[in-house]
Amino acid sequence: MNVFILGMKILISRIYNLIWKLTHKRQNTKFSKKPFTYWEYGQLISSWRRRENFNINLDLSMFAGKDKVEVVKSVHKWVLKNIKYKKEEKDYWNASHETLQTEGNDCEDQGLLIYAILFKLGFSNEEVGVCVISGHTFAIYMFSNDDFLILDNGFQSYSPIKASEFSWNKGKPLFGFNRIKQWNF
Repeated sequence: MNVFILGMKILISRIYNLIWKLTHKRQNTKFSKKPFTYWEYGQLISSWRRRENFNINLDLSMFAGKDKVEVVKSVHKWVLKNIKYKKEEKDYWNASHETLQTEGNDCEDQGLLIYAILFKLGFSNEEVGVCVISGHTFAIYMFSNDDFLILDNGFQSYSPIKASEFSWNKGKPLFGFNRIKQWNF
């Protein structure tokens, strides 16, 4: 994706979210973790966990020397710029090395790659994960016990935004997971 076009999409996304925040009452939605109940996704999660070895063939030094939020934003932007969205025929969740080899996959693979890079950079499983809404998936950065940054591929937003301040017009979070846990929101 052209850097200029990506920059414009991020800017438009930020303007849209700012307008939404100014014109809508804040919902003060809390996103604390609850026991997991979406067992129909268990096989996809287990299969991904078995294959994901976090062996990311990528120079991670480009993300060094920044505070955590800046690292999260730069990883998100790098994935949007370098891993193109392609709709898949089958529901298969790629390990990070598989996504990097193909240079293009669907939302699950983009979100899982963002998660894997952040994990490889030293973020804990309490801080990062992947979130599933109806028909869509994205990475998350849990900056508090009841809120997170949405790291989406443009389906809902091109720029990282707090979940508690988001409009959620395309579906609310159903569940999240990482390499060791899964939970409902």
